[in-house]
Amino acid sequence: MINSVDRQIELKIYKGQSGLDKIEDVWEKLYGSIENKRLWHLYKLYECYVSTMEDNPEEMYFFVFFKNLEAEAIIPLKRTIRKTLGFKTSVFVMPGYPDIPYRDFIITKSAHSEMFLQILLLELNKHSELSWDYICLPNVFEDSNAVISLKSFFSKNISVFGKKVDHCNYIKLKAGENIIEKLSRKNREELKRKRRRLSDLGEVTISTAASFPELNEAYLQLLDVESSGWKGDAGTSIKMNNKLDSFYRCLMNSFSESDDCEIHVIKYEGKSIAAQFVIKVRDVCYTLKIGYDENFRKVSPGILLKDYIIQLYQNRQVINYINFCSGESHNEIWRPLHKDLYDFFLFNKTMNGKAAQMLIRTKYYMRPLYRNRIKPLLKSVFGRKYRDLRKLLGLSRI
Repeated sequence: MINSVDRQIELKIYKGQSGLDKIEDVWEKLYGSIENKRLWHLYKLYECYVSTMEDNPEEMYFFVFFKNLEAEAIIPLKRTIRKTLGFKTSVFVMPGYPDIPYRDFIITKSAHSEMFLQILLLELNKHSELSWDYICLPNVFEDSNAVISLKSFFSKNISVFGKKVDHCNYIKLKAGENIIEKLSRKNREELKRKRRRLSDLGEVTISTAASFPELNEAYLQLLDVESSGWKGDAGTSIKMNNKLDSFYRCLMNSFSESDDCEIHVIKYEGKSIAAQFVIKVRDVCYTLKIGYDENFRKVSPGILLKDYIIQLYQNRQVINYINFCSGESHNEIWRPLHKDLYDFFLFNKTMNGKAAQMLIRTKYYMRPLYRNRIKPLLKSVFGRKYRDLRKLLGLSRI
């Protein structure tokens, strides 16, 4: 508990899986009071992540801020050690989730968000076991709670650095409006060609599973088609990763309780050739995972599955947005809207913090040069030892 910045604010720190369990009711109540509710603000998403994916759950910290006994904010951070220029650097990073690239603080709409960061940093600097060199807030939207907190934040002892790194595509649906008709003639014709290629195969069906046991059957089909190609060979598919499999099963079980998990499957002559895993939160549908049999890649099954949910939801009142959870170029066929994503860093005035600041700033500004010139050169010189060199210099993590 601390009493700095605002004497009415009380900070409590919860740690690990047991700490997360204790704040479930607090989190759910706080979620009900935030303004722009999104998938990455939900307690059950964190619960699935910590219980299935996290290698060191005891390094997960949940900083909960109370005012008059009511929670006003939760800042989830994971403490880890990274190497920067060969030195061990103590880092707090906002945790992420497989196939969901977005992150944020959970803050009630009535709160002054900048004060929570000030209080948090004061508390971290009080305890040696919470020592830190920098805090990393990756993949946050410009209008997120985290960035709004940073915009009003000032400290002469802390340096802040942010850089745009990506964007996400989404589509806004309006009742009675046909998305396809608004596309350019070229894009409309392209979609028609892709649909025709699929129908020309012969007996093709697209179905939606939204409840058990159909949901579980569709999930197994997703595992099989995703693992049938290069991901299976490389061991990166869900089926080949027990933790990732557990994470998706947890999502499926948790969100299906409120009918908010769906899996869409394309079948050719009764055999699954593609599948898509989606989560719905309020009026937004998130496309988390698409897998397909690479023998059918010429019919663009991934694009056709996204096309299917657009057709499915555009005349329903329950879904107003479809978030593709990526900024991939093939999304442009629908002329989607987009929101920019940023990486932000807060650097402490420690020696390692200053070294990390120098390296991170340099890498972000030189990223195009690094990727196009330096990286190929290092690979050609060091060969297989290139990955070890990246880890030694801290280039693989920042």
